[in-house]
Amino acid sequence: MRLLETIGYNDKIKVIALIGAGGKTTTMYRIASCLNKIGKKVICTTTTHILKPKEKYPFPVLGTPMKDNPEKLSAVSVEDYQRICKEYDVVLVEADGAKGMYIKLPASHEPVIPKNADLVLCIASMGALNKPLKEVCHRTEIVSKRLNITEDSIVKISDIAKVLKIMCTEVVPKNMKAVPILTKVIMERGEVITATELFPNCGNRCIIDENHELYNELKAYFSDLPKIVTIADKKFFLEKITSSPELIIAGGGHVGLATAKLGAFIGMKVTVIDSREEFADKERFSMADKVLCCDFKEGLSRNYGSNAYFVIATQGHEYDEEALEAVLANNYRYAGMIGSKKKTAFVMENLIKKGWSQDILAKVHAPIGLNINAATPEEIAISIIAEIIQEMNNGRAVKNMPDVFSFIEKNDEAMVLATIIDKEGSSPRGIGTRMVVRADGSIVGTIGGGKVEAAVIKDASDILKNGNSKVIEYGVNFAGNNSLGMACGGAVKVLLEIAKSR
Repeated sequence: MRLLETIGYNDKIKVIALIGAGGKTTTMYRIASCLNKIGKKVICTTTTHILKPKEKYPFPVLGTPMKDNPEKLSAVSVEDYQRICKEYDVVLVEADGAKGMYIKLPASHEPVIPKNADLVLCIASMGALNKPLKEVCHRTEIVSKRLNITEDSIVKISDIAKVLKIMCTEVVPKNMKAVPILTKVIMERGEVITATELFPNCGNRCIIDENHELYNELKAYFSDLPKIVTIADKKFFLEKITSSPELIIAGGGHVGLATAKLGAFIGMKVTVIDSREEFADKERFSMADKVLCCDFKEGLSRNYGSNAYFVIATQGHEYDEEALEAVLANNYRYAGMIGSKKKTAFVMENLIKKGWSQDILAKVHAPIGLNINAATPEEIAISIIAEIIQEMNNGRAVKNMPDVFSFIEKNDEAMVLATIIDKEGSSPRGIGTRMVVRADGSIVGTIGGGKVEAAVIKDASDILKNGNSKVIEYGVNFAGNNSLGMACGGAVKVLLEIAKSR
């Protein structure tokens, strides 16, 4: 399987240790699942501590329950460890702690790598990129000293690379094989331009940034994506992909609650902020990814990435002003503030007196939401989310499709990724829409249903068999075997590529 190939696994490897930060446990379980599928008797354990798994796996997870925290497992005894090494084909060991952070370098007593480890995976996450070091790093003082940066420095890709290099070359014992693993590679960058080669090497995909050899030729097209572009003798499908949208709600009242529910419903990552404990309640906001009980300035000053949507619905205009000022100083895609025209005008006047320009304030959606004469908290929330959806779809950037990308990331099985790369006339879905086709013909996501989708599923089976990516056109506006008699009268070009092989 691809993941096992990536880490360099072979039958001689008995013990695999994982160190670093930013996805050790998830990576450990994914590797264990792959090993289980190829018939290996595998077990997971720790030399430090891990959370008890919340779901059942087809392999055991062994640890000693912690007295002060029953949700965590600590290291097993030496005798138990020696026993499982004899009884199991492969032992996976989480050998480092990082307190949920994205990057780390160890203190002198870390990591706790078993002496009989054959392979050590050194892990860091792209989740640290473009964020202050102190917000994403465990052992910040060690990392800042080794990288020669301050705790307030914004983490660059070169910093993450240096952390991985130090772990592989200095932390892992010389007698063990070290492999760097970078998790959350693309989508944590907030917004990326990708180019997928259509000809001559169909399916080759890369990120286009200042370091790419074709950057200067391709950047002229960045303002009008996605589209097919020809450079010299090569043809590319060029697109802009954003990270999952973040909805940050300042205020845990009735409108905040209704908005959080709708935001989660449409697939946004939801954060709720309120200084009042009774409103910043995790049970009240069970649908939210994060609930922060702190003042608005503190909560809104955090880095939420470039695809952040801020909704200000606090308990009073003095808090609205504090919240809006914090948002304006942050990175955001959308900022909206609830209130009457009179109240929002009052807040804007105060911010102008503080030096904020009218051009910046004019971009704030205030009063917030589409004008649908909303009255109840639920109706107001609908108007807010509708306006956010309008903003999301403003322009032709391809939104991240959490179901599709998450499925590819979490499942190590044969599958084909189908992407609409061009269309002519009317079609159910737009350029950039994606769908995963599994080996059994089931799908994740949709490119519009009907005859086109059925034909893509059939062709995906052939792609899995021959392993070659291909662009296929479906529709009625041309002569050919794929003329489907689409009622809409349109045609679409679909890129079919191997997302993962067996």
